Amino acid sequence: MRRALFLSVMLCVCAMGCSSEKTNRTLRAPTVVVAESYPAVIADPVPECRAAILVYHHVNPHSVGETPPLRAMTVSHVAFAAQMQHLYDAKYAVVSLDAVSACLTSSVPLPEKAVVITLDDGWSSQYVYALPILEKYHFTATFFVVTNLVLERDGGGLLSWPQVKDLDKRGMTIGSHSKTHPNLTLLGDAQLKDEVAGSKKMIEDRLGKPARHFAYPFGFVNDRVVAAVRGAGYVSARGTVDGTHQQARDLYTLKVVYVTDDFKMFARNIAQ
Repeated sequence: MRRALFLSVMLCVCAMGCSSEKTNRTLRAPTVVVAESYPAVIADPVPECRAAILVYHHVNPHSVGETPPLRAMTVSHVAFAAQMQHLYDAKYAVVSLDAVSACLTSSVPLPEKAVVITLDDGWSSQYVYALPILEKYHFTATFFVVTNLVLERDGGGLLSWPQVKDLDKRGMTIGSHSKTHPNLTLLGDAQLKDEVAGSKKMIEDRLGKPARHFAYPFGFVNDRVVAAVRGAGYVSARGTVDGTHQQARDLYTLKVVYVTDDFKMFARNIAQ
């Protein structure tokens, strides 16, 4: 249910430009929805690894006149602060996607109550509002950026490469969310490879280190897209199915927890 709501909201929001801030760069929604397929990519047995992978988009104050779809995709900086405080107070262990990957592929155990924080699309508000709160609690997070939309200098509604480099220096992980945020399931082989492998190369050229994790634009994925992501050399990819109990076959379709302002829902979902 939460996943269906998320996909519906994501299409509405992205069709309107995916931002409450003025920018001439938009993330457009596809006109065709393709059913998803989740292949078993690694043979069991590997112990189940429990990790709540949180998904955020906009983290900033709500604005007057904000549309319902955009509001649903926005967690206010106040709510985000309360959620991070809860993780700290309730002794959740904030870990990286590398730790989840190691658990699924090499049986390296995760801490009890493991949580991964991820933020999508590369909005500059994530740098302005989310980063200081993350650093207050010494939490790491993965920022999934749309590489062709990253700006060359600060000052727009999207992250700039100087900000992305600063996030990396501060201990955050930079992952790929493709080059242009298309529905990857609709692309030809050459374009699919460019979106997946090309975005990886762009991050690596800019940061001088491997880009290891991928998030599917709009959450659309099928066997062919998974094969392209694996073939490009990513070690994991985030899927769209709700859940916190990851298995080996989930490595390229990791289960997630979508986050809203609703604190009670947040606390309940991460405790599953």
